[in-house]
Amino acid sequence: AGSGQALRGWLLAAEAAFNRSIIDIAPEGLCVCHAIAEFPYVQFTVWNDRMTDITGYTMEEINDGGYYQTLYPDQELRARAVERMERMRKGENLVGENWRITGKQGPERVVAIWTSVLQVKDGTDHVLAFFIDVTEKKQAEEALREQQNFSKSLIRNSMSALFVLDSSHRVEVWNNPCENLTGLSHSDMIGSRDQWKAFYATPQPTLADVILDGDFSKLS
Repeated sequence: AGSGQALRGWLLAAEAAFNRSIIDIAPEGLCVCHAIAEFPYVQFTVWNDRMTDITGYTMEEINDGGYYQTLYPDQELRARAVERMERMRKGENLVGENWRITGKQGPERVVAIWTSVLQVKDGTDHVLAFFIDVTEKKQAEEALREQQNFSKSLIRNSMSALFVLDSSHRVEVWNNPCENLTGLSHSDMIGSRDQWKAFYATPQPTLADVILDGDFSKLS
């Protein structure tokens, strides 16, 4: 009997070590927490290495200083995070929501967060959360938006009549010279597929539409 109990103990320990290794090597930030009555009101029991990479803080530091107080130093943002956590505990999980946190090294990071509420045997609700650092992706998206806005600004302020279509053949830009030349107003053209009106009496593809589709047979 003693050897059987020892074997079961060894197996449980091995399983725990295996699970811990999976958590530690996970490519996403993974953590588990539950509410407590005293400061800092949230306590973490799991905080993998990737969470430390993303935030710069260990689990011990987060538990000492407080999750909200440490990662959300801005009071307004902290209040929003607390309010969102309350809604999450009532069943409204986070599904890839982007939040700005302040890491230990200072610069803000943008993280996408997923959560799930788990109830353990004693009835306590624990929150399982996954964090993915999307800072570089967001920075690239912002740089692309700035580049697109700059290009559109150049077109709008060009002395030549120019217009731009999106991938759905809707007018994105219809500059002032184009408006003056065609008599078609900017407000009427933006978002429409009426670019043909500047060239034809009946609807048909413009050269811009043909180039967009890559179907040059329409030119014949």
